[in-house]
Amino acid sequence: MSFEPCRYLRYKELFTQEAAAPDEKGDSIPGVAHAWCNLTLKEVGRDDCPVSMRACARPGRICYRSLRPSQISEDL
Repeated sequence: MSFEPCRYLRYKELFTQEAAAPDEKGDSIPGVAHAWCNLTLKEVGRDDCPVSMRACARPGRICYRSLRPSQISEDL
């Protein structure tokens, strides 16, 4: 399964030269120390659940929004 995060997921490695490496289990989901929601600017999303690389890569989460252009119009 490929890593397809919510478009609002942010983590420190996005803003540095450090690369986020896949986690120890060999998943394609990178392991990072700190992540936050760009909408709430907190460590919880719009659904009041914690933000994490794994939780924010689930299309089943009610606040999840895909990075795919074909699904961007749903937020407008």
